[in-house]
Amino acid sequence: MRRHSRPFLYFAYKRGTTDMKHYESSDWNFALDIPRRWNSFPPVPTNSPNEVIRFASREDGNHLLIIFRQPHDPK
Repeated sequence: MRRHSRPFLYFAYKRGTTDMKHYESSDWNFALDIPRRWNSFPPVPTNSPNEVIRFASREDGNHLLIIFRQPHDPK
């Protein structure tokens, strides 16, 4: 299986085939663009205590994006 060097969302956005919407989290200080018809869901702590948010869609298959944040100790 060939792996792409950039995520699928990048290719869909650049090809202009998917309308995107901007999502910003002031709690976690990040922003990203996701397909407009995707939905956001709260984190599932039993999956990982580092999970921040989920985005999912069942349009044209099952799609799931999970954002994780992990503390970094620069020592």
